[in-house]
Amino acid sequence: MSPLRAGFFTSSLGLCRGFFVSGGPMPNINAGQRTGINIPAGQVLTLIGSSSVTGMLRIFSPDRANRSQTNVMPGTSSYGPYPADVNGELQCWSGDVGYAVAASAVPSASSGLPPGGDADYAAAVVGAAGAVVPLRRSISGLPTAMAFGNSITAQNRIGANTVNGSVSFDAHLWWAQALSGHAFEWLQTGATVQVGASASSLLTQGIYGYSGATSVDIYSTAFAATLAAYRPNYALIQMMENDVTQIVAGAITRAQAQTAYLNTIAGCIAQGTRPIFIGCLPSKSYSTAAHSAEYWALTNYVESLQSQYPNLIYVPVSDLYTDSALTTPQPLSSGIYANYTDTSVHPKVAAPLIGARIADVLAACGIRGFGLIPGPGDARFIGGNAFTCGTGGTASAPVTGSVVNNLTIANNMTSATIAAAVVNANGRQAQRVTISAGTSTGFQNLYSQFTSAINAGASSFSVGDAVQLFVELEIDSTVNLTGLRDLTLELAHTGGAVTPYQMFKKANADTFDTITIPTGRKMLLATPLSAVTAGTTALRAFFYAYASQNAAAASGQFLNTKFSIVNWSKTN
Repeated sequence: MSPLRAGFFTSSLGLCRGFFVSGGPMPNINAGQRTGINIPAGQVLTLIGSSSVTGMLRIFSPDRANRSQTNVMPGTSSYGPYPADVNGELQCWSGDVGYAVAASAVPSASSGLPPGGDADYAAAVVGAAGAVVPLRRSISGLPTAMAFGNSITAQNRIGANTVNGSVSFDAHLWWAQALSGHAFEWLQTGATVQVGASASSLLTQGIYGYSGATSVDIYSTAFAATLAAYRPNYALIQMMENDVTQIVAGAITRAQAQTAYLNTIAGCIAQGTRPIFIGCLPSKSYSTAAHSAEYWALTNYVESLQSQYPNLIYVPVSDLYTDSALTTPQPLSSGIYANYTDTSVHPKVAAPLIGARIADVLAACGIRGFGLIPGPGDARFIGGNAFTCGTGGTASAPVTGSVVNNLTIANNMTSATIAAAVVNANGRQAQRVTISAGTSTGFQNLYSQFTSAINAGASSFSVGDAVQLFVELEIDSTVNLTGLRDLTLELAHTGGAVTPYQMFKKANADTFDTITIPTGRKMLLATPLSAVTAGTTALRAFFYAYASQNAAAASGQFLNTKFSIVNWSKTN
């Protein structure tokens, strides 16, 4: 039997349009129609939607007790193969969509478009290389995400710019995750691997970055091996920054960069991954009128794709900290802005600002978390105080006041006045910590919250279990925040072979303060997932606020509403 070929036919009047595969026409449905589809085990369902199509595809489990659903999009999308026979329901709201079930995916429309066909189809479709892999869910049940891009993306890899097992303060995508309430979990792709020939092209636990590369290099080197191979629910894409300088230098053309953006976005949508495309950050390298022209041409092009691809989420960033006094898109870099970026484009103090913008755009698209942490009575809850209950904790001198059950609050700044209080915050009990005086003379712990060692009980752990620490926190906007170095979350594995996993750990050489951490809004900080190793006798949770190294006054007020270690390998 010859392989299936996909194509299109139109009437001479252009009033009737359909799809065909070798041996006969591909069935299709029009606006207002729906159909049931049977998909045998091991086979693949392929949809080819018109440029104006909208609709819904639902796939049911064999017992019909569960279902997944996804929007029907323009172009070619493939689903499966499935381990058992499943049934689907295809509904078309506008436009039209063809469908086929075969032992392998039907080639994309762009590969079989006959003369006189609808060119919109060809423009909308990019075939993703590699085998079709079902969309992945994380071990926590959250939607999965991968990051894909250049060195700005790479600094979000676990262990980048800091110690092994830790996430750098500069990791703006982790700030986005925290400020979105942990709306997604990074897809666990495993330890660091090199993708392609370059040693700077690396994938670590769902985060891929190719340092120094243009979007042309990034797409051609890694799309098939990362996003197309793993098919996460979301892809956070940051790939524009090197294009501006390399177009001006003549290394690539504007058209090549735009094609790489289109291919990445359309390739994600075709496989069911929703692209979250982050705009081009300002750079000190954009110093000429030619750089400015390319910056805005590329930015305007990506913005224009939103109308062609309604499922695209675009995050504008050009207004966050660009120096408006200049005629070129360079970052603010003097006074309090001196450490917003490094000597070029990479975020430092600016990281929380970018993360907040991403989280705000995601929230506007209905992507938001904060309902994640299981509490007492749930077998996945190991310990801490998931909902900051009671007043049986410890205030360690010189800290004074009340502390929720199971926690200790301490500090090592003897000059600071730190008061703890169990309070009502928006109808929920919270642990408040207020720093009203104190001067930092070095890298010191402003205050910390931590649990006693956890090693027993119904919600304990075993070797190999996947564990994670969560803290839900808000910095009170009514109290002046000064002298804050960073916030660090740590999950220690006592006796095991795991380096403590830390969140937002700043490199010791970075002495700048972090005035950009948002106040007046909740954030859900989480350590990277870690596995319990042989020899581990206890787990222990720590949350630190570190003071400035600049002999500055330290003040602020913090509200902690959740604090929990979770064992995702348990079932509730």
